[in-house]
Amino acid sequence: MGVFMWSLSVQMKERAIQTLGYLPVGDGDFAHQKKLLQGLMDSVEAKQVELQFTVGEAITSAAIGTSSGAARDPWTCTEEQYSPPDNVQSNDVVPWVLNSILAKYIPSQNPHVRQAACIWLLSLVKKLHQHTEIRVQYDWLGSGVRAGGSRSCTNTQRSGYSMTGWGSGVRGQTGCLYMAALSGQEAAPTHRDQGRV
Repeated sequence: MGVFMWSLSVQMKERAIQTLGYLPVGDGDFAHQKKLLQGLMDSVEAKQVELQFTVGEAITSAAIGTSSGAARDPWTCTEEQYSPPDNVQSNDVVPWVLNSILAKYIPSQNPHVRQAACIWLLSLVKKLHQHTEIRVQYDWLGSGVRAGGSRSCTNTQRSGYSMTGWGSGVRGQTGCLYMAALSGQEAAPTHRDQGRV
């Protein structure tokens, strides 16, 4: 995917990534769901922060599969109202995606990969905050923040967060944003991510 994606404009890359994210949404029997997700997560490029918001949305749609709100009829219901029909096969791989992000990408030595992983995690939390696996991981991510108290979380939110500054303390910062997303609060966006995720 890397060589092909390099030659495309940013808008074309975004469209291609969105389309890839929708493949498991429309097909509960899509055999290559994990390969597709792995390819999206391995596609991190330096200085492509904006693109990682689209990758995060695609990962979120592909991870939840047929249960995604993207499968709904937008004329008749909202994403929040959507529930998949009973006869649709579930292809939810959210536990696998979370495990991959938390075990492989968050602790990466490459700062671009860590940054991208934080963006993907925020997208997952925002869209799937009611998902059981997201709630289970809440304890791991939130422990770094709870140890320091909620005041540090409030200060981080008040001052905003810089995606470029996410290096050391990723777990605590990610946990703070994770906790804010789960509680329904909005973390203060930077100029880069306003209107995204």
